[in-house]
Amino acid sequence: MSKDFYSKLKPFGQFEEFTRKEIYHALPDDWVVVVADIRNSTRAIDDVLYKEVNLIGAAYITQTMLSIESQNIPFVFGGDGASLCIHRDDVADVSMQLGKLQNLSLANFGLELRIAITPVQDIRHNHYDILIAKLEITAQKFIALFRGSGLAEADKLAKREYEKYAIA
Repeated sequence: MSKDFYSKLKPFGQFEEFTRKEIYHALPDDWVVVVADIRNSTRAIDDVLYKEVNLIGAAYITQTMLSIESQNIPFVFGGDGASLCIHRDDVADVSMQLGKLQNLSLANFGLELRIAITPVQDIRHNHYDILIAKLEITAQKFIALFRGSGLAEADKLAKREYEKYAIA
């Protein structure tokens, strides 16, 4: 089942191997990319809200893990947001919890957390792909590594067509 794609992905253990193309595998079509971005984060950081921006960016990943009860999620953290990949069956639960985080962020810090969910099929329709490898950094602790321009395309789509991809 493709919902288990990442958890069953064979990890590699030597960091130097990250350059080998054969360790990367295409994210299945029934997955989505969830992109979070804090609107005007550069201005917020200039206004001495660096810690709050970083906290909300990290909370986004944590809240997603808690909502689907898994630490086994491929993601990349960008400081003021992140991109992560989940199976489409988890979208409703994740959206509900991330909506709460959006409200918390705005109410407590005045930071607008924008969250968009882009199906992998939409990314591939634009001729981009997302390839993932899994590095085991310590016993049963993993980080995802990405190849291809698919995450960048998801970010562009999220910003260009936010109304289409925004969580409810």
